[in-house]
Amino acid sequence: MGIPTNSTSLGESYVGSSAVPNANVLTTIWRDEVTDSQGNKIVYLGTWTYEACLPVSSFYFSVADKLNTHTQYFDITPGLADPNVFIPRRECL
Repeated sequence: MGIPTNSTSLGESYVGSSAVPNANVLTTIWRDEVTDSQGNKIVYLGTWTYEACLPVSSFYFSVADKLNTHTQYFDITPGLADPNVFIPRRECL
């Protein structure tokens, strides 16, 4: 997971309230466009925190396929306590 390599920065924005101290977070917004195997353009828009580069939301859409996928991320804990969680158990192999 990450910002696609050829993405273009669309700028920065605060999420949250500016009226309350420490009640907002600075985010960066990114855009990318790729073509799938059928020749359809798929557009990516992603929002990430400025510090630590944590995902806030991602949106993929294709006009031709009328395909939309929107994901929002909540309560993220950076880091991984046990990287072995990605190794399948022996009985699954």
